[in-house]
Amino acid sequence: MQTTTALALRRAAIAAAVAAIGVVGATGAAPALATAPRGLAGPARPAQSAPCPGENLVPNAGNLARVRTATLCLVNLRRRAGHVAPLRDNAALDYAAQSHSHDMVARSYFSHYTPSGTSPPVRDARAGYRGNYIGENLAWGEFSLGTPAAIVGLWMSDQGHRENILDPSYRDSGIGIVPGVPIAGGGRLFGGTYTQDFGAQ
Repeated sequence: MQTTTALALRRAAIAAAVAAIGVVGATGAAPALATAPRGLAGPARPAQSAPCPGENLVPNAGNLARVRTATLCLVNLRRRAGHVAPLRDNAALDYAAQSHSHDMVARSYFSHYTPSGTSPPVRDARAGYRGNYIGENLAWGEFSLGTPAAIVGLWMSDQGHRENILDPSYRDSGIGIVPGVPIAGGGRLFGGTYTQDFGAQ
């Protein structure tokens, strides 16, 4: 089992990494962080759910819109199965999430906080989102572990990530996906780095 703290030290052994954060109030108490053990598959999608087109694509420069749509589709399938209203795509959260995924791959780190300490609520506010309830899921995976199906499966296999996905207070979503992984030289690797920001206004 590996944790996010082992990313830079044991790259060859890492299949995927995930992290979740939930923040109540952009100016509230310090957020609680959760990290998940790594696994190859999460819980199966509910049998009655239709598949999401693009869910098995590994991100590349030519398919990011399809991968992003598939990721939100899979998250919303889980919400519907849990009798929770689907999330709406939000352009400001998309921008914040995309910028964070890009920054993590470009600067080879994996965290909810930038190296200068900027938090998800601050990043979301700078992108123009004025929510009072903010959360974030992060993940990366190489090869087939970087598909939307694999990433959402990993999130659903961990309590903190699953709670963010199924939280009925969240109404808005932004998803940012970058080809490559957030380790030294990872921008050239076949895989994907995902940020999903959640919010309620």
